[in-house]
Amino acid sequence: MNKRLLILLMISSLLLVSGCWDRMEPEEHAIVIAGGYDYDPETELYQMIFQMASPLGLAGGEFEGEGGDERFWTVSAWGHSIYDALANLRQKTSRNILFAHSLIYMVSERMAYHKGVLPVANTIARSRESRRVMVLAVVKGNDVKELLSTEIPLESANALGVMNLIDLTVENVGGTARENTNDFFKKFGQPGYQPYLGALKFKREEDEGAEEMADPGRSAPIMISGAYLFDNGKAVGYANDRQTRGINWVKGEINSANLFVPYPRDEEIEVDIRVLRADSEIKPVIKDGRPRIEVEVNARGIIVNTSGPTSFKEESEITRRIERRMAQVIENDINQGLEKAQSVKSDVFGFGFAFYRIKPKVWAELEEDWKSTFAQLPVDIDVKATVVRSGVVNRDAQPR
Repeated sequence: MNKRLLILLMISSLLLVSGCWDRMEPEEHAIVIAGGYDYDPETELYQMIFQMASPLGLAGGEFEGEGGDERFWTVSAWGHSIYDALANLRQKTSRNILFAHSLIYMVSERMAYHKGVLPVANTIARSRESRRVMVLAVVKGNDVKELLSTEIPLESANALGVMNLIDLTVENVGGTARENTNDFFKKFGQPGYQPYLGALKFKREEDEGAEEMADPGRSAPIMISGAYLFDNGKAVGYANDRQTRGINWVKGEINSANLFVPYPRDEEIEVDIRVLRADSEIKPVIKDGRPRIEVEVNARGIIVNTSGPTSFKEESEITRRIERRMAQVIENDINQGLEKAQSVKSDVFGFGFAFYRIKPKVWAELEEDWKSTFAQLPVDIDVKATVVRSGVVNRDAQPR
């Protein structure tokens, strides 16, 4: 009897199995791989731009075009709100829109200043399909649609090229920011901490290497340069590459960077140094009844090139002088980034959050007027730089 009852229960349970009734086949959907947002302050309308992978170009999970088929295409629409723009955009696509594979969302410069990133971030947070790991960026000059429609050499889709560009710049240069939606929400929700987002733009004539645009096979027409600083979800200023690198030194977010200093024995010879690792520590202190911040940065690098004959030995006076000059370059970066952030009252360093964590009683007194306090906050900077090696040789070829 028990055996029959068990079999009956097992058969009955099959009725509760949902199966694949709501399956979504990739070729039946318009797969969004990148999104863009713009805002017109005159008409008060929002524009939504989506870059979609062409189903005809999908092969083995990669975006590959065959027979001249477009590998990606863009579609856009305006609306009174972001959701209204999305509703209007759906009328221009022949398939259901799928957001689960989105890599990056871009916001125009004017939208970042007028409306901020929160309308976009909130849309992502409320959606079941969107993931919080997608990167956020600001497009300098408001060319969002044009940027999303531009082909990037060597890349099968624009969004993949932009993401590779961001990742390589962050890993090798350090003069920009790579923030995803989760990072933005974390910093936005923490007391005494403001987010910053990387800035994308087209190469112009005044940019270094812009002449390569004449041959699109030589370099990408898009570059990531600097970052936008935020306060309460809206952009309040732009930091250039050097200023952004200074911010990243303090935040401990430099994975690698290239520095050059004059050779102590001949100022006309440049010594190129590759920073391999950099750590930082932020200490909130009270001195003479006033809040201060102490920043310690430790950087380790190697000498990768020189523009003339040089000679290096471990623990030599020449090496120590180069380390001091290396530390001075880093300190100059930090001072430039600090000056920019304080001028727009955007605590992207998290100095206020350091007081909140380590000195909560002091933070309770500072919180109400923290922006004004941050703008005048004294910061003591201590940089220690170490040259760990000079390559496989410690002396260049000398003229005879």
